[in-house]
Amino acid sequence: MKQTHKTQRQAVTVPARWLWSLLLLAGITMGCSPIQRSYLRNDYAKVDRFKVKRLKVTVAPLPQQRADLGKLWVEITSTHISQKKNFLLKETASLKAAGVLQDHCQKGIEGWLHLQPTVTQKGAEVEAAVVATLVRCRDGKTVWSTTAKGTWASKDDHLKVLTQSYVQKLGKPVEPFVAPSCRLLFVVIENLPNPKLSEADLLEKIQSGG
Repeated sequence: MKQTHKTQRQAVTVPARWLWSLLLLAGITMGCSPIQRSYLRNDYAKVDRFKVKRLKVTVAPLPQQRADLGKLWVEITSTHISQKKNFLLKETASLKAAGVLQDHCQKGIEGWLHLQPTVTQKGAEVEAAVVATLVRCRDGKTVWSTTAKGTWASKDDHLKVLTQSYVQKLGKPVEPFVAPSCRLLFVVIENLPNPKLSEADLLEKIQSGG
């Protein structure tokens, strides 16, 4: 069943100063990058940097066919994009199937960011992989894409507070998957290009909270 999350939703209850510290520590201790392949249109800086700013973000299919893990990936992705990138997030959804462009590029949406995840628990570790694609709504062309994969421990001292916040929000069963999913998605989102916002766009982002 489709689960849609508007941008004006309740954020994970981690103080902003803690979150930034956690993200910095995560970047420092990441080690080798999990990015396997990355693509960005040659004309991005001249064209889509100014035209693809308002996004819908989807995660499909559900990791391990679990709705809670789908929500986890949506929450991690949307929170980190809001903190680290200039995109204006208009809608997010975790879905059983991705659907087609017309399902997501409704009025006011300029780009569709789709994440196709795979997660496999292996004892005290989780192998996580993703194919992420940003498509522009006006013609369905791919603006950016990346493939990433890695294996991380479920217990991560640097992400302990963040892990507990997601556990409180989504339930105990997501706990082993939080840190590995964060480790993967933080790097993927860092690889995502950054649009150029006008003053009106910046005000819209501030007012919408993302």
